[in-house]
Amino acid sequence: MATTIEKYKEALLAHDWRYEYSDSYRTWAQGYAERKILEEMAKMLDPDRVIWNEYAPDGFRVTTNRKEKGQTE
Repeated sequence: MATTIEKYKEALLAHDWRYEYSDSYRTWAQGYAERKILEEMAKMLDPDRVIWNEYAPDGFRVTTNRKEKGQTE
């Protein structure tokens, strides 16, 4: 089964971004598993995390550009 941008976007939209704060182990475990899958999808489809940042709420967006982080090459 091929992974597509649309499936990636759907997964980002459906993800429980705050799963780490759950008191339920089942909720935490499901969120953790989903996050791992999302990270793998991002490596293939969205290495610069542009789409990720469109769907992620504040506090869950990532920066991949060294200059944005104040680092030099």
